[in-house]
Amino acid sequence: MKTLLEQSLSKKKQQVLKKWQAAAFSSQRITTGGKPEGRFSDPVSYVVKANTEAMLEWLLEVQGDLRIPLEEICRLKAVEETRPAEALGFIFALKQIIREELAGDQEIEIGAEELWKLDQRIDEMALLAFGIYCDCREKIYELKINEIKRLFRRDAG
Repeated sequence: MKTLLEQSLSKKKQQVLKKWQAAAFSSQRITTGGKPEGRFSDPVSYVVKANTEAMLEWLLEVQGDLRIPLEEICRLKAVEETRPAEALGFIFALKQIIREELAGDQEIEIGAEELWKLDQRIDEMALLAFGIYCDCREKIYELKINEIKRLFRRDAG
């Protein structure tokens, strides 16, 4: 049985998702260039929109694999060469977005324990994302180092 918080968030899912996606886009350095939306015409927007939706589903439904959508977004953010706080700050923004949406609903009274549990799940999401982001950055640096080594070996011979 869903808690009152889960029921309220399920009703407001689209509003929360729209604001959260805006927060995710505001931290991006890669621009979409005003291209029409679509998987192939605007892959950056597609990745962010599809995966933030999957992450929110995981948060609300507590099912599915969170790692897959996080990897997609973290790979994208890692290539932008932003600091982890900039790249992953949108995850923490979800706490504020949810509170703002719930504050507008006078009919519900959410308990502190329910919010605390939700915050824990968002923190869990952020910690997993941080680990994935670091792995992606490490892989990028390894590729750069290997390319430099390869170039110098060619010049030395």
